[in-house]
Amino acid sequence: MEYHVYIGTYTEEIHFASGKIVYGQGKGIYHYRMDVNTGDLISASTPAGSINPSDLAISSDHKILYAANERKESDEVFGGTVSAFLIGEDGALSFLNRQYTGGIDPCYVTVNDARTQVYVCNYGSGSIAVFPLAADGSLRPRSQLVQHSGGSLHPTRQSGPHAHSLLLSSDNRLAYALDLGTDRLEVYECDCSSGRLNVRPDLSMDTKAGTGPRHAVWHPDGNRLYVINELDSTVQAYALEARTGRLALLGTAVPTLLGNFTGENTCADIHISPDGNFLYGSNRGNGTLAVYRIRSDGTLNPVEQVSSGGLVPRSFALDPTGRFLLAANQNSDNLSLFAIEPATGRLRLISQTAVPNPVCVKIAVIND
Repeated sequence: MEYHVYIGTYTEEIHFASGKIVYGQGKGIYHYRMDVNTGDLISASTPAGSINPSDLAISSDHKILYAANERKESDEVFGGTVSAFLIGEDGALSFLNRQYTGGIDPCYVTVNDARTQVYVCNYGSGSIAVFPLAADGSLRPRSQLVQHSGGSLHPTRQSGPHAHSLLLSSDNRLAYALDLGTDRLEVYECDCSSGRLNVRPDLSMDTKAGTGPRHAVWHPDGNRLYVINELDSTVQAYALEARTGRLALLGTAVPTLLGNFTGENTCADIHISPDGNFLYGSNRGNGTLAVYRIRSDGTLNPVEQVSSGGLVPRSFALDPTGRFLLAANQNSDNLSLFAIEPATGRLRLISQTAVPNPVCVKIAVIND
């Protein structure tokens, strides 16, 4: 068994909706092997060329990698693209093909367990693109574009829709899309025959105005969903009624800023340990990772807040055993490797690896 780590980077200048600019210096998708015992990273192949691969997804058989290419225009065509890469036996990536997403700044990509559809969130224009897959994992032309509408409280960040992520239910029957711009959890039924998304207004719901839901994660028990809110720096838990797919608030939102920080902050990523005991969230403003213990009733108890070892921790990942956490610090050009204390969930910085403008990190298990 081998762990292979893939890091998406910004490769060119990109202008964010917040008004900030990043002058990307990355070369595409970087590839490392991770020592399963120590967590150490070893460079494994040259970066796979890809423009602004700001989010990555790995197929359920760990043989194909998909990348959202975050752009406002591609080859004089409106919007960004999504790319497919074959993962070789040695973990190296080989380009398969790409398709246009039909929307601005695609920032999130996921693939269903059956490996029949890929879904992409176009942040800038607030839409979700659906792509059927060929037998070899390559992308067929877009089959659907679902456009969100509306806005919310924040005068600039929420003047229109901004689809930011999409999670599938455990049976892949429902899709839960988080829209930062409208403060909505839009729920869709996934048509098994056509692959189309059909909105379920009876299951969709508003979140608290001004929170800006960004990313979410299912608890391993499948009965709870945890959402990290970008704009008000909180995590909100939801209970899932498995039979219907309906979500209900579980307690009140908890802050991700556990100290006395008073500057500007936006949250980014969220993950849960494989044993379901601990939840982690990243704060980009003060460069920290927040750690919580998950109580038996699903609510969160703060454990600690630690430096991410860099600036703007955009993304992070836990290894399959839950022993290590790898954080991508976008603005300090480095990855931070942490050991996770199994009894408490606390983090201890082990090492750092230089990678230019890392914005997404994913771990694949190869030769299992």
